[in-house]
Amino acid sequence: MKISLPLLAIALLTPAVCRSGEPRSTNLIAPLHDQSAINGFSWRASSTHAGEGFIFLAEYDQSRVLMNIGGTDTELTPISTRGHLKGLGSVETSMYRSKNGAVVYATYLASWLCPKGSDSCEVTKFNATYEVSTGTRHQIINATGDVDC
Repeated sequence: MKISLPLLAIALLTPAVCRSGEPRSTNLIAPLHDQSAINGFSWRASSTHAGEGFIFLAEYDQSRVLMNIGGTDTELTPISTRGHLKGLGSVETSMYRSKNGAVVYATYLASWLCPKGSDSCEVTKFNATYEVSTGTRHQIINATGDVDC
């Protein structure tokens, strides 16, 4: 039986199903299992590319940060932050790390601010890019979200 070498290479290098028969997920980032893990004044972001729900939750002061990485809701520690979301179009970048070595680079771009003179409004909406790396896996995902205080 003759098998074409390119066809064999494609078959071997494109594993679509795990040994268990379950489809293999190519996404490293997914919606958090516990969507209410952080309530009140907080950061929230979601992405239609990841599925329904929040992919990122953080306390307002980022004392607690969560992302679902590799199928597990993962606590992240903020390592560095530059910039701020004080004006429309302003940019904030942050780096986070998990105990198991995952690294997250986040870029936030302010897309909406409360109207001037609105004392009761304390929301900033943003567009975000999350770049997540574990030892062997890497994914970049765009999201939208908001932060309120």
